[in-house]
Amino acid sequence: MNNLGWIQFPRVQEYLLDIAIYDTLDEIGKKYDLPQKRTVELLDLADAVMKGQAQVGQMPGFLEKAFGLDEQKARLVASDLAGYRLLPLTEFISGVEDAIEQWGGDVLAYPELRLKKPGLEDELLSFASQIGLELPDHLMKRFIFLAKGYINKERDRQASLTLLKRPITIGGLQFSDLQAQRFFEMLDKRFGEAEPTPLTKGELEGVFSDGKLKVEEKRTEEEVESKKLKVESVKSAEEIEKPNVKSTPVKTIRTRDLLVIKAVPHALTTDVPLISGSIIHQEEEAEIEEHKKQLAQKPVVDNQKVQAAIIEKTAQLLFAPFKNAKQTQASAREFTNSFVRGRIDTQRAHALLVDKYGFDNEHAMEAIKLLAQGHSEYHQSPEPIKPSVVKKKPDVSLEARVLDERHAVLTKTVPKTSIEPILPGARVSVARSSNQEAILQQKKISSVDLQQAQEKAKPAKASVRLSVQSTPPSQKQNASTKVADIVFAQKLVGPVEELGTMGITEFRRLSSDPQEAVQKILNTLDLLEETDYEQRIAGIVALRQSPLQKLYISLMQEALMQGSPVTDIAAMHRNKGEMSLSTPEIDAIVELNRITQF
Repeated sequence: MNNLGWIQFPRVQEYLLDIAIYDTLDEIGKKYDLPQKRTVELLDLADAVMKGQAQVGQMPGFLEKAFGLDEQKARLVASDLAGYRLLPLTEFISGVEDAIEQWGGDVLAYPELRLKKPGLEDELLSFASQIGLELPDHLMKRFIFLAKGYINKERDRQASLTLLKRPITIGGLQFSDLQAQRFFEMLDKRFGEAEPTPLTKGELEGVFSDGKLKVEEKRTEEEVESKKLKVESVKSAEEIEKPNVKSTPVKTIRTRDLLVIKAVPHALTTDVPLISGSIIHQEEEAEIEEHKKQLAQKPVVDNQKVQAAIIEKTAQLLFAPFKNAKQTQASAREFTNSFVRGRIDTQRAHALLVDKYGFDNEHAMEAIKLLAQGHSEYHQSPEPIKPSVVKKKPDVSLEARVLDERHAVLTKTVPKTSIEPILPGARVSVARSSNQEAILQQKKISSVDLQQAQEKAKPAKASVRLSVQSTPPSQKQNASTKVADIVFAQKLVGPVEELGTMGITEFRRLSSDPQEAVQKILNTLDLLEETDYEQRIAGIVALRQSPLQKLYISLMQEALMQGSPVTDIAAMHRNKGEMSLSTPEIDAIVELNRITQF
């Protein structure tokens, strides 16, 4: 492992990328009266120490030069910076605790967080990345399981070699002979009993490259070109139509010369190049760029068309590999649409490409990279906002409402649609308006008759005759006393127990097609393998002890004893009315046993 390899470990990366350190730097700046816009330089100094560009003991001298501090104050600032940033990394950086105590600080006053060195799994992940081996998450877990067993001497080299060369569908990684041999050589050199030595660049070339497994045989130039996936960049919604807006930034007054600098601001640059001392200038340029973005007018884009175009372009990239796998363009479009919209995840997509569409591992990984690019572009475009449509109720005039009520009273039925007056606005007397006339007519309508008509118009309640089973015990004649002391004990059955108790009835309930039922059993075994490979083994063992397998074995034994075909023996039992298997079911079980054999 090189000196800086620990920085790439996941737990170290999570700690270094935590944004809470900026609040801590602001607290240090306020405590020691440092320029607030230059506190980020403290983080640059800590990064320089982690990368080996400066020693821990040199920190007070650098701070004294950069910020114009006296010796005592520079020691205190260095003590706080090392305590809050470098002290949790004492497993990887030596001399931090001694330096803090030498500068007058107290180690117990700082957070107790200490990052431990990574274990064997983290080192194996780093080793896989180093040799260029990229696999899906479930296959990477399988790789770690197999490598740990070999390193810990749980399996010898021959057993591990057999497992690595197995197909992916039955628990292996489908390594070729050359790949497996070179893999064990690199693994022994990196994790062997002798002193570990780093792998050279020449040792890493030729077997694993660009995250893909290279096959051993050489291909012609035409075959390589025919199977190569041409990657085209999918334009985002912002790149389709760019606004033609020229923004002129407002001339600003720089305040660099107004700040009081106690020492030369660029003094630290010659010693630690990461600290430039030009923080103010960078912030002014960032403000100008932000101002330009605010002035720019965003184009009006039909997001539905943009998203449809992204799906279509991504599908076109997959036409060639689907054609090589003897699949149609419609299958490519359907699969792309499901993945890009987020209906299936990466792991499920890899399994479908290998099992259903006949892809090998190399082309499946390339196809998933293209799909992931389309998925990212699709979800960057905002969802279209559908305008809310408010349905306005039709405005019924008072005159029409009075006509509806009079019709209901006279006919005892409520009209389904409002009755329009023949002469709207007609009046009996010139002294009254049309509304006053309608109010007088409404008062003459009987409210009792109107309510009866409205009740009659309501739909009648459905009458349901209770059966003997649904009638309450109090309404039954000669009802017996309810037995309450017998309770059915529910049992939780997992996938392994379900496979172990599967009989011919349960097998037929899976599907009317025996081949489809076998596929569902294989899918259950694949799900068990994603949890743990030992769970898949337990599922296969339980399936072999199930009543379904026992029935099949009994038919085979009887056929061997009588010297007759097993189909004739099964037909004989069916004719007698006994439980037996049909010919398609026997063929499906034979195929299932072939796939699940060890």
